[in-house]
Amino acid sequence: MSWMPMTGGEGMASSYFLGGLYVLAGLVFGGLCAQKAVQKGLSAVGWFFAGLFLLAPSYAVLVLCRCGQAQSLDKTRPPLACAGCGTLHHPSARRCSGCGAELEPAAPSEVDHAR
Repeated sequence: MSWMPMTGGEGMASSYFLGGLYVLAGLVFGGLCAQKAVQKGLSAVGWFFAGLFLLAPSYAVLVLCRCGQAQSLDKTRPPLACAGCGTLHHPSARRCSGCGAELEPAAPSEVDHAR
């Protein structure tokens, strides 16, 4: 077998292969944990490293725990439809996200109010 290293033998090649699989699985579970953490409003970096080293158990803990549920913002005003394309948008929007048309804001922007 020409792809195996000549000096280490088959035992060394299989350990490199298994190590590579572990790293690949760690990256996959790290990414899954980071994505789920962002959905729940938790630290993506910390959960990435938990998934990288602990693999499936850390993802299972993150999926099953009810900690840090993402909080949605209260809907203060009902959405309005664009006159041109019918896409729904926030009443304070200045431009339609569907067709790009200029809109007349029906309500003051909450972002401007916070500044």
